[in-house]
Amino acid sequence: MHPYRLPLLLFVFCLACPHPVRAQDSTLSDDAASLGEIRVEAEADDTSAGAPSSFTTVIKPSALKTQFRNLTEIVSRTVGVNVQETGGLGQFSTMTIRGSTPEQVAVYMDGIRLNTGATGTVDLSSIPIDIIDRIEVIRGGGTAQFGQDAIGGVINIITKHAKRGEQAAVYAGGGYFQTFKAGGSVAKETKTKSGLLSFSHFMTKGDYHFKAAATTLTGTPTGVTGQVFDRVHNRSLSDSLLAKGDMMVGDHWFLQGSDNFFWTTRQMPGTEEQTTLLYPGDPLDAQERYWRNVATVQGTCSGCAADHLFFQPAGNFQYEFRHFRDESPAVGSPINHTVNYLAANPNFTMGYSWSGAGEHETKFRADYRLERQTDSVGNSTTVPIGTQHRNVGMIMLQDEWHTPHDYFVILPVVRYETATHYQHNTGLKLGVVANATRWLLFKSNIEYGYRIPNFSELYFPNEGFLRGNPNLDKEKSLNFDVGFKLHSNRGHLELAYYLNQVYNSIIFVPISALTIAPINTFKVHIHGIEASGKLHFAKVMTAEANYTWTSAHFASTGNQLAGRPIQLGNVRLTYDQKWGKNWALAIFSDVQMISRIPVNVQNTVFISSKTQVDAGIVGTVWKNWSIIVEGKNLANIQLYDVRAFPLPRRSFFATIKYDWAKEPKT
Repeated sequence: MHPYRLPLLLFVFCLACPHPVRAQDSTLSDDAASLGEIRVEAEADDTSAGAPSSFTTVIKPSALKTQFRNLTEIVSRTVGVNVQETGGLGQFSTMTIRGSTPEQVAVYMDGIRLNTGATGTVDLSSIPIDIIDRIEVIRGGGTAQFGQDAIGGVINIITKHAKRGEQAAVYAGGGYFQTFKAGGSVAKETKTKSGLLSFSHFMTKGDYHFKAAATTLTGTPTGVTGQVFDRVHNRSLSDSLLAKGDMMVGDHWFLQGSDNFFWTTRQMPGTEEQTTLLYPGDPLDAQERYWRNVATVQGTCSGCAADHLFFQPAGNFQYEFRHFRDESPAVGSPINHTVNYLAANPNFTMGYSWSGAGEHETKFRADYRLERQTDSVGNSTTVPIGTQHRNVGMIMLQDEWHTPHDYFVILPVVRYETATHYQHNTGLKLGVVANATRWLLFKSNIEYGYRIPNFSELYFPNEGFLRGNPNLDKEKSLNFDVGFKLHSNRGHLELAYYLNQVYNSIIFVPISALTIAPINTFKVHIHGIEASGKLHFAKVMTAEANYTWTSAHFASTGNQLAGRPIQLGNVRLTYDQKWGKNWALAIFSDVQMISRIPVNVQNTVFISSKTQVDAGIVGTVWKNWSIIVEGKNLANIQLYDVRAFPLPRRSFFATIKYDWAKEPKT
């Protein structure tokens, strides 16, 4: 399987059909951080300072008291989010928001956009949860504020940072499938500077039992229905290193720098048919090596030229290396492919706070982004994509207007962007927050957005059955949402309606009897309802629940888009009891319910609905030591997110963790 085939083939598996579709953290204090394009402040638990009018869920992984959930599993419990995992821990996974495609979700980490021009998607398994302090899931269009990959929404990740004093942590754990993970961190912060170093290691053999599906992708009986097979050739190994530092220089300048390195090597078992119908006659030998380094350097000058004015020059850098090898693919010739990707993003932000019919925070940002991809092949049968590059220039103007008494917050945003071969792109947004009372607020947003095709969609080489399309037009979208939130110190209740019209939607479909390629389709119509709530009761109990109903279909046919369930639901119960400063016990349980998922555009083949139950227990002893035991898929049901990629059944994991902290001297 080609290194870029997996995300492409996920489309293919979801859209297989016999006939083609017709085209048609703080700048100067502990409470705020300016991270490139995203300004993060310590606000309400459900608000992104970068997008205060957007419907947002904020997740603190440390509060979930889990060590063996990855980023994909954590965000999958969020309202409006659906994930596609292709295997167990360490295997490729993506996500969608409000019926979008994975390419329509922008992922940022410490202000750096992780979506590349190469594939457009971000493999969430390549972002270790151990380095994350906070995750903001921003639902709905975000193009005007966050860039052209954000038609569906944004995942904004803020990594861990030092706190006042000194801290250290170390952990180790393991469990089913010969899985082991370990890591640790050290951090220190003084009045003028801070630093953090964090390391994590993960390894698993990954092989697990699964029950064979009843039909193939096209609905043909497999002949091995219900038989149990071993999902072999699933080994994964990865390491991650995060280094961060900041310091005050003089009275006005605050300097920040960070570097995150991630490396993995993993076997890839392919589709389940390769195991149930072809193996061992056709050996499973596909494997991938991948590493990524992202770095940022940023300076913020507050009050340099005038009061209430700040300047922020910054530079973001990203490099990715990927090598894929498969000597005996199920389809096509042997593959030996190496890809190098480089992106550099110098940017400049200026902000000014002023008064006029209320308070205003006006921000101007200018960006330049250079993307370059090169690839090479190790045999004459594999066709390279070739050297590709893209130059992107962007300017953005935003005003956050708080009317007197904060009755309203009005957020107009305009973005202009020009890119190689795709010039003159405009994103517009108007967001409104109405604070009716101390416990009731209303939100609404309307946005015009766009997405530029990635290199794989445009230039994937013609391999006989799969190719790119250099004539693709950009996707365009019109997003609208409206809703309200009731909130108190005991919990909250939120309800929202959303509407998203996508024009020129890019989808891989059969264009002939033998060839699949991306095309711009007719209009896609998506609308739905989101409901979520949280309640604290009996002093030690917390209940959380959310429900999403989504209708996502082609306007021309009315059929539900492949890969999009109509209903998603999650429930979480937590018991958290403390005895003094040294002893604590937490018990948690999660239930996730997903309705059946259409596999093809005709809606004739479906993935069955699923209900998954997870649970865990955390004991804290002698203040610093924690023991965590958690179980996944306790009902031992065969589950799928994507047809042909079975997920693990019941599994258990345990972790021991030590945390230490020293308060600063007063």
